[in-house]
Amino acid sequence: MPKPLPQHVYFVGIGGIGMSGLARYYLRRGIRVSGYDLHHTELTRVLAEEGAKIHYDDRPDWIADSVDLAIYTPAVPDTFGELVELRRRGTTLMKRAGALGQISRRMPTIAVAGTHGKTTTSSIAAYLLESTGRDPVAFLGGISANYGTNYLAGEGEWMVVEADEYDRSFLELRPNIAVVTFIEPDHLDIYGEVASFEEGFADFIGRISPDGGVLITKPHIARALSRSIGSTRLVTYGLEDASLDWRAHAIRVEDGAYVFDLECPEGAFAGLRLGMPGRHNVENAVAALAACREAGVPVPEAVERLAGFKGVERRFETLGTFGRATVISDYAHHPTEVAAAVQSTKEMFGSYRVVGIFQPHLYSRTRDFAVAFGTALSDLQEVVLLEIYPAREVPIAGVTSMTIFDHITVEKKYLVSSSEAAALLRVLDAEVLLFMGAGDVDQLARALVA
Repeated sequence: MPKPLPQHVYFVGIGGIGMSGLARYYLRRGIRVSGYDLHHTELTRVLAEEGAKIHYDDRPDWIADSVDLAIYTPAVPDTFGELVELRRRGTTLMKRAGALGQISRRMPTIAVAGTHGKTTTSSIAAYLLESTGRDPVAFLGGISANYGTNYLAGEGEWMVVEADEYDRSFLELRPNIAVVTFIEPDHLDIYGEVASFEEGFADFIGRISPDGGVLITKPHIARALSRSIGSTRLVTYGLEDASLDWRAHAIRVEDGAYVFDLECPEGAFAGLRLGMPGRHNVENAVAALAACREAGVPVPEAVERLAGFKGVERRFETLGTFGRATVISDYAHHPTEVAAAVQSTKEMFGSYRVVGIFQPHLYSRTRDFAVAFGTALSDLQEVVLLEIYPAREVPIAGVTSMTIFDHITVEKKYLVSSSEAAALLRVLDAEVLLFMGAGDVDQLARALVA
């Protein structure tokens, strides 16, 4: 039996994209919500308007005695004063993933895991369920352009959630349907070895309900995880390969949008239109369509709605112009994601002069993937490399943006600080500016457009 809902939930780090969605879930159920965050943001402003009590200083004495559940982000250190006080009081403490795990036991759940594509795939799935009248609850890792929010407070049967591999958070979930978009090493600061990282995904698949299903991109991944799949229904999906259960093919760009044909167990469908650039996003759309079919949505109904999906903020999002250049912001922070963003730009803009601006995210990721980042960025005509965005990490000796810069082979490459970037971009005379990274590089892009 699921545990009863708490009466007063306190969030340490309430303004994060994932934490804020969870706070909204409790608020919509009439539960008292309060919390701390380091920064005033648009997300915290909206939460305050919806009834959350938020402060921005580490003040343990401001935590109400009535708090019976505290949820914290792993980005907050164990020595943080409010965490120390909550432990002293004996308050029930859990990470966001633990709270999502409890919710996933209350309702059937579609969980989207994978190194890349989680936010886009889960956002498309949530949109398809909502637009076909299924009214889901959804916790998204980005702001849906269709709804202007990262949380859907539906009253329907299904929940959609990202299954985050960081800190092994996805092992708290008990999904009925799971999507595994891509298993490629990341977060080695947490997992240590590649084998341990892959083992985490095997464990996640082992937590799917026995009568559920798992949708996996490539057959070789399915074989590698076969011991964990057991009796769980296996569905494969992807691009072009005729051996897949669900596949997109004849992918082309028409009038600025990606168009493709779909083959699946229910038949063939021609001319599907996706209002979001990138072959990788076509693959994400196929995953979302298949997941929704597993949840009971007829394929023709979902196919009809797909063209109405408007995308996700910071996922190849066109922000406007800077000078004569079109400005695009993308969350790409792994070499494969950077390569996909660059390829999408080429397909969309052809021979236009493209300048890529990349902000590395985390010292450990820079160290682990420096060569791969250099290779991906070298597919651009010009590269502007910014300083590392540290996020939760302290510096690692000898690891700087120069670690990547030395592996970029294009002649026109520049290493600058964020404060120097605007002046440089004014003189480069680009036709497309592609901003990439999971840090605050998006703020730079939006400031230039403004």
